[in-house]
Amino acid sequence: MAARRRGLTITAGAHRGRRLRVPPGIRPTTDRVRAALFDALQGPPPARVLDLFAGSGALGIEALSRGADYVCFIERSRRAVAAIRQNLDMLNLRNRAEVVTGDARRTALARGAPFGLVFADPPYADNPWEALFSALGAPGLLEDDAVVVSETSSRSGAPPAPSGWHCLKERRHGDTTFAIFVREPPSASAPL
Repeated sequence: MAARRRGLTITAGAHRGRRLRVPPGIRPTTDRVRAALFDALQGPPPARVLDLFAGSGALGIEALSRGADYVCFIERSRRAVAAIRQNLDMLNLRNRAEVVTGDARRTALARGAPFGLVFADPPYADNPWEALFSALGAPGLLEDDAVVVSETSSRSGAPPAPSGWHCLKERRHGDTTFAIFVREPPSASAPL
């Protein structure tokens, strides 16, 4: 809870140590979880990132700080969208981002595609995974080697891997579990 009062801090990259605004009612990804998540990704983020259920924008802004060229943030709360825009403006990152007001389950996700990394941090009470992975399967939306990172409550654990994907890593940090999904390689028996 202290993170909500103090704000969040960017953990690495060009904007390390800078604080982010978090609007009331948003459950932000804590500094500790963000640092662990990016460590688990092993290396700089890809050029184009999609941040779904963006909240304060901390995950996408962390990716920009660590070297991503562009992030598309999708968030339905107008208060959270305003905070994301303020955070981007404060860090002079608005020209490397697009902020879309809408529900990640219903909003056209093709803006800025193809993406190499997708963050999905829905409200813990939601279970959008089947529909979300289906939407992410749209042609041209993701790079072939794209990674999808889910964030869930540790009580519910990571979502099951949908068809065509497998869970590469799953990590628990207190009340939060994140999982890293990658596409399954084509079957050796598949026709060429």
